[in-house]
Amino acid sequence: MVRHLSAPLYVNSVGDKIPLIPGFKTSAVFLTSLSANLRIPDDELYPTPISTPSFRGSDAIPLPSLSSLSAMTLPHEASVADAQALNDPLDAPAPSPLADVPELTTYTAKSHEDRVAALKLVADSIAEQRNATSRSIIYNPTILSIYAAIVGFGVRYFYDGFDTLPVIITTLIGATMTALIAVRWFAGPYIDLAEKIGWDWLGEDQMIITKWGDKVIGTVIIGWARPGSPNGSKKEKKKNEKRKWGVVRAWTVAVKYRGKGVAKALLEDAVQEVKKQGGEGIEFSDEHANHHRVLPTYFNKGIDADEQRAFDLLHALSSIKGTFKNRR
Repeated sequence: MVRHLSAPLYVNSVGDKIPLIPGFKTSAVFLTSLSANLRIPDDELYPTPISTPSFRGSDAIPLPSLSSLSAMTLPHEASVADAQALNDPLDAPAPSPLADVPELTTYTAKSHEDRVAALKLVADSIAEQRNATSRSIIYNPTILSIYAAIVGFGVRYFYDGFDTLPVIITTLIGATMTALIAVRWFAGPYIDLAEKIGWDWLGEDQMIITKWGDKVIGTVIIGWARPGSPNGSKKEKKKNEKRKWGVVRAWTVAVKYRGKGVAKALLEDAVQEVKKQGGEGIEFSDEHANHHRVLPTYFNKGIDADEQRAFDLLHALSSIKGTFKNRR
């Protein structure tokens, strides 16, 4: 006959009956006590008002508004305007994309600094003719043909096998450098002409300049001429004393700012200025700053073409903008 022995029971502090396991009595009691101590009241299961909103009853603590939290995070030194900009960033004015762009202004130069900068631009425009003349010599078809003939003759004369190639190459390099130096020498007088631009050359002529910020980037210099022949009758001379004709003595824009309409705008201002002062018309002076040529006409085709375009532009602007009544 088999006897079934029931395991002894242990009653804890809350009335639960727990069977005792031999050898594990102490562990069971300890675990039961730990379970009772870890029980969390129902009221503590609800979250705090700060982390998550609570909807239990009317006495729930509301969250502060967004504007209040934003103001609380501002530094002590922050102004009211900064707080409003943080609360509503859409109302803050956007910075202008042209805020850092210099201003373009055109006016008659009066200060010594502006007049010196404008004279320097005129001198630079004359010196640039040296480069234009050098290019016209180098790329001239006749000059290129002569150079090719000299090179061909030299190679044929000196070539005597592969060993002579270093000598031929060295000779050609030396001849080319000599030719380039000669070209620069032929165009060199433009530098002397540029150095003559100064206060004596300017005289009392009016100088209109265009500035990009604080930098002078363009200028047009206007002089005056009397129409008629100096050998005319006294009556004709007296009549001509009341007449005057505007002449452009110099007109240039810095290389970096060309092709942007600055030069044309300067000529327009010159036409309006002559008309304002009672002039009967305007044209380029026969002895304007860039009229000199140091080489024969055959080598000045590029410079002459640029000059003719300037003449045509001034004539067109004079006809459209000037509306001068009297023409000579």
